[in-house]
Amino acid sequence: MRRLYKELTLKKTLKILLEVLKTTASIMIIIGFASVFARILTQQGVPQQIGSVLTSISSNPVVIILIINIFLLILGCFMDVIASLIAVTPMLLPVIDTLPISRLHFGVIIEPAHKLKIDQNKLQNCRSNILNLVNVL
Repeated sequence: MRRLYKELTLKKTLKILLEVLKTTASIMIIIGFASVFARILTQQGVPQQIGSVLTSISSNPVVIILIINIFLLILGCFMDVIASLIAVTPMLLPVIDTLPISRLHFGVIIEPAHKLKIDQNKLQNCRSNILNLVNVL
């Protein structure tokens, strides 16, 4: 315990708190803008338009889920994980509600891409997460 006090000075603590404050503020700004974006899209009727486009492509739920996964994969290349989930989920839930797919199943399907963090992990580290998610399905 004494060693902790010697290494963690008041100056270092304030520096750490400032970094945490910057990170938290940037995350909150991203979440705020994503929420506003999702609300505007919902008010404009974009979920209904997306639903009609997806159901015009195919009425098979597996094909629609595959299209949604490809869309989320592409979106994940350009947007932050939390922001993309906040912005896209209100648009996709009405589509999922029209299909014979439960919301829980949909949540499990869209979540693996965010848990794996493909760009940051090696395949060996991802194996246990993949097996856990396959067991849920």
